[in-house]
Amino acid sequence: MPIGILGSKGISDEEKPFELPQGWEWSCFPELGEFGRGKSKHRPRNDPMLFNPGIYPLVQTGEVARADSVIGEYHSRYSEIGLAQSKIWPTGTLCITIAANIADSALLGFDACFPDSVVGFMPCESLNDAKYFLIFMKTARKNLMKFAPATAQKNINLEILESILIPIPPLQEISRIVTKVDELMTLCDQLKSRITQASQLQKKLADVVVEQAIAS
Repeated sequence: MPIGILGSKGISDEEKPFELPQGWEWSCFPELGEFGRGKSKHRPRNDPMLFNPGIYPLVQTGEVARADSVIGEYHSRYSEIGLAQSKIWPTGTLCITIAANIADSALLGFDACFPDSVVGFMPCESLNDAKYFLIFMKTARKNLMKFAPATAQKNINLEILESILIPIPPLQEISRIVTKVDELMTLCDQLKSRITQASQLQKKLADVVVEQAIAS
């Protein structure tokens, strides 16, 4: 999906990247649910009192980047003091990185905190869950990379994500899109597995042929 950038005066016809099908609308994250950066107010960020004793999962940009679609790992925990200067986001939150790993995205597999290098999005109740928006972000990532400055520590700001134009279909269509993408991804995984198995078999056959050639 191409992405557009929302102007400060709303979405004009000129700003729309392309015409949508009937029943679809252009929108942006702040209009669709809770949207904001994670919190990590205390400095220094590695202050031991933020982590001892560790209780609350803390997800960093690396865990978001390594996740396939759902974040299932974390390597740090906040203490009660750590939580007091942060915030817990619920399971299912869409996490989007804005520093180090630009616009990587995945859904929280558990309730967790994350720092201000990660942006969270929880769609309003009528939109059900964030899977559709995860799919959108995965297609939009390359375009978002263009907005990162050419520095060693690449990053984008919250305003850029706030201004992304997102094509929103009717609710039933959202469910159909998510279901179809899940089916296609499962098929892709099966094909990858078969290709790997075929490659391994081909290597074994080649080894046998070489062994027989040497033996003769």
